Amino acid sequence: LRVVRLQFGSLDLRHVTRLRQITELDLRDSSLLKGSLVSISELGQLEVLRLSQDVPALEELDAIVKLPHLKVLDMSRVSRLDDKAFEKVSGAANIQSLVIQSGRLADSSFKYLSRLQALKHLELRSISKATAKTAIGRVLTLPNLESLLMSGGGITDELIPEIVKLQSLKILTLQE
Repeated sequence: LRVVRLQFGSLDLRHVTRLRQITELDLRDSSLLKGSLVSISELGQLEVLRLSQDVPALEELDAIVKLPHLKVLDMSRVSRLDDKAFEKVSGAANIQSLVIQSGRLADSSFKYLSRLQALKHLELRSISKATAKTAIGRVLTLPNLESLLMSGGGITDELIPEIVKLQSLKILTLQE
C-alpha cells in the first residue's frame, strides 16, 4: 500500500498513521479531527500530501514540514493561511512542488517563498492583482523553479517581462 485517498466526513488521522509505508496521502475530501494532523509525523516515508480545506494548526504544520521525504504539498483547498502558517510551510526544505490558493495569502506572506530553494513546481491559484507583483518578485528568487502556474485576476501583461527573468523556467501556465 503506497497511496491512500480518504473521503470521510470526520477522520482521526492517528489511525491511518499505522500504515507507515504510505508515500502519498490525499486528504482533500476529508474533514480531520482537530489536532489529529500532528500524528502525520509518524509517516516517515510520505512524499506527497494533499490537504483538505481545514486550516492546519501551527503545531500540525510543524509536523508536516518535518517529514523527511515530503516533496509535494498541495494546499489548494486550504481555506486560508496567515503569515505564521506560511512561514511554517516555508520551513519544509525538501519541498519540490507547492500548490496554494494565493488569493487567501496576505501580501506579506510571499516573503517566505524565497526560503523554498528546492522548489521546482509552484502553483499560485486565485492570485489577486494586489499581490501578483509581490509574488513574482519572490518567485524570481527561486533558482530551481522549472514550472509555474499562476491563475486569477492578478494575471496581467505587465507580469510577463518579470516572469521571463526566471532562468530555469521550462513550463509557464497563466490563467485568468
